[in-house]
This record gives sequence, structure tokens and C-alpha cells, in this order.
Amino acid sequence: MSLDTVIQALQRHGALSRADLSRVTGLSKPTISHTIERLYQRDLVVEQLPLSQGQVGRPRTLLRLNSKQWAVAAIDLGGTQIRLSVGDASGQHLHRLAFKTNATLTAQQLIALIQRGLREAVAAVSIPFEALKTVVLGLPGVVDPDTGALNFVPNLPHLEGVPLFELLSRHFPFPFLIENDVNLAAYGQHLQSGDLRSSIFLGIGTGLGVGVVLNSEVHSGHRGRAGEIGYVPYGHGTIEDIVSGAGLQAAYQARTGQWRDAHFILGAANSNADARAVTDTFLAGLAWLLGLLSVSYDPECIFLGGGVGLHLPVDLNAVSIQIFKQFPFTVPLAISSLGDDAALCGGLIKAARVSAEQILSTLENA
Repeated sequence: MSLDTVIQALQRHGALSRADLSRVTGLSKPTISHTIERLYQRDLVVEQLPLSQGQVGRPRTLLRLNSKQWAVAAIDLGGTQIRLSVGDASGQHLHRLAFKTNATLTAQQLIALIQRGLREAVAAVSIPFEALKTVVLGLPGVVDPDTGALNFVPNLPHLEGVPLFELLSRHFPFPFLIENDVNLAAYGQHLQSGDLRSSIFLGIGTGLGVGVVLNSEVHSGHRGRAGEIGYVPYGHGTIEDIVSGAGLQAAYQARTGQWRDAHFILGAANSNADARAVTDTFLAGLAWLLGLLSVSYDPECIFLGGGVGLHLPVDLNAVSIQIFKQFPFTVPLAISSLGDDAALCGGLIKAARVSAEQILSTLENA
């Protein structure tokens, strides 16, 4: 129990003195000393002097988790790029990078990119590859909870049905967790937001996805399909046909015969009549969807993210007014404070927590 408590305190607060550890954990100083000695034996903690040397007397020695022996990583796989971040044992970013990719990506190509990216990232911060304890991979689809196979991956069709968990286990010496990317974003944003018990993350990018957090836990459903909101019927098709980057592009092209990206369309809504018409349809669908999520889950807040969701052409008060036109109540709305990094942040925190459980199990069985 003391090992768990001390590791959690160091993950949460960073570098702490022994006295600080005793204060924040409630453990006695002898227990702290004994626990730290066990962590020293595995080289899992290191000492450092405080940054400020202005105090009178001998400076307190601080202890922190040793990222040279314990690091984690998160990967955010999208339809056009793969983003990767290596973090310390607390789940804090140390180094990140990105590679372009496309819809023809195969499983073998993905594994090669992950191998290259992880090695480049750890080398950039002088961490041994073997220090990686857990890696979390987020991707736009449904992950079968039993087999790790991918389903409903329209933006990466060559990964459909692939037993990715099994392939990754064969190619890497550390465990992988495979999660839906919007669920990771929801997890990261929820933890970033403090005392919330329930929240929803609406990711609007090329496609559409929802991450639901209830009682501070991600709700992925019986088969990992919770949040696949894009399949909900709306109008003559689905809600994703309207509320998504691809939907904006298709609607504008059908109206004008010209292809424009989603950001151009939203940005031109005040000066271009066709862009305005397409954007109005998009915003009406968005308001309907937000109202549906509100009455379905009654969350404390709905966060908007993704490449499109982060750059809406109107303020959120205008969206709330649209919701009121269709539903008797609304819910607080906010743009994700984590920006494009929401899934990476959620992945790093999850990797840090899972790796801590693995290390604790090893120490307790030693």
C-alpha cells in the first residue's frame, strides 16, 4: 500500500522531499524512507536539488521518478497523420513528433512508423528505448475488447479487422493499449478540467466521434461502440454527413461544383453565400447533436475538439441558442483547452497509470 501511495504522490506532484511525501501521503517518515529505499533498489527514483537555492541552510533533496528507467508514450493515429509523444512516469510530455500518412496505410506500415517514431522520440530526450513501460495507441474506430481487432475504421480501411494488438505484441517488448482516439481525448480533457464527475468530448474532424465520461470513468460500452454517434440517422443520411469536415466539403462541392477544405468553408461563411448556407446547415446539425447528447447523458459539460470543432465560426453562446430552439434545456459548452493534443494527453496519463500498476505488481511479487 505504501508503494502505491508514494508512487501516486510522485506522479501527481512531481519532485518532492521526504518530508513533503510524508505530509501529502500521511505516511510516517520511517515508512517513507523504507519505501524510497525499495524504489532506489530498482533505480525508479533519483535525487535532485531544488531549483531555488535562496533558502537559508542546507537545501532539501527532492525525489522524482526516474524517466531513464520509466517512460511512457502515446500515439494518435488519424487519417492524414500519426502523432506521437513520449512522456515521463507522470504522463507529462517530454518530446513529440508527427509523420504524414494516408488512407492506404497498412498494418505493417503502421508498425514501421511506430517503431521509427518511438526510437526517434526517446533518443531526442536521451531515454533508452527499454525504459518504455507502456504505450497507448489511439485511433478512429472501434477496438474489439476481446481480440484487439479494429472495426468501423472508414478513414483507414486497410486496418479494418486487423488483429493489431497481436501484431504489436509480436513486434515490441512492452505492452500496448489500443483505445478509441476520442475516448482518450475525453479522458485527457476530463482530468484537465478538475472536479467534474461527468463530461462529453465531441470530436469533429474529418469524421465525427464522441467520448463519454461518467463518474470520472470513460464509458466505452459493452463492445467498445459507445460514442459512435456518426451513424445516427439525420435528414436523408447520418449526422456525420452533416457535422464533419468531410460533410462540409461534400455539401459545398455539391452546391458549387468546387472542392474546398472545411476550414475555408467555415472561414468564408460571413462573406460567401454558399459557404454561409453550408455552414448554417452544419450548425443546425451540431445544435441538434449537442441537444441529443445533453438529454441522453446530462453531462456537466460538453467539450468540442478536433480539427473542425476547435475552429467554429461562431461563439458557443450562438450554438446554445440553436440548441434551445430544439430542446427545452442545454448544457455548458467549452472548446477543449488541450487543443490538438487532447488524445495524446489522455493517452500519456493512461499509460502512466497502467505502467504504475505493472511496476507495483512487479515490486510486490519480488
